[in-house]
Amino acid sequence: MFQRLTPITKNLIIVNVVVFVMIFIMQRSYINIPEYLPLHNPRTASFQPFQLVTSMFTHFQPFHILFNMIGLYFFGPLVEQRIGGQKTFIAYIAGGLFSAIVFLLFYTFIKSSNFALLGASGSVYTILILAALYFKNAKVRLLFPPVTMTLGLMALLYIGYDVISFLGRSNSGVAHLAHLGGAAMGGLLWMIWEKGLGKKGR
Repeated sequence: MFQRLTPITKNLIIVNVVVFVMIFIMQRSYINIPEYLPLHNPRTASFQPFQLVTSMFTHFQPFHILFNMIGLYFFGPLVEQRIGGQKTFIAYIAGGLFSAIVFLLFYTFIKSSNFALLGASGSVYTILILAALYFKNAKVRLLFPPVTMTLGLMALLYIGYDVISFLGRSNSGVAHLAHLGGAAMGGLLWMIWEKGLGKKGR
């Protein structure tokens, strides 16, 4: 299911790649600015409010950004063609913010621990859920494993995996709670835009 890149999706991918390259250059030149880009626990000296935004564009590892951008490449154009560029941009930012806030609140006040949250996964999950809700019967072929299924089923499997991993306290280093936060925002935005949640009848 190859998609022609739409403007907002293309620009979001470009921004993520540019930030990744800048981080690589800064690390090579021994500049410590990159360590302030992920979201840190507010109870530490490393926390800055702007990290709620910078964290969703920050990747340190090549495979991390690769998999996130693959998801954005495949599902971003589907969503953008359906709801437009402005709403797609809102979805990306809202998903990143909400997933980061959910993660921050849980690991600061419920299960206190130090953390450095980074990556576009929360935003990508928002886009994925929107794509799955608008095109639930579209066929997709996974890379790993190479099987074909509907987009709706794939989204359910991803959410199920994150729920099980989070409840099982997986130590994989993957922010499963942030994924679930992004997925929840995708569902909320769909209800607002498609079902008119919050609108009063006449």
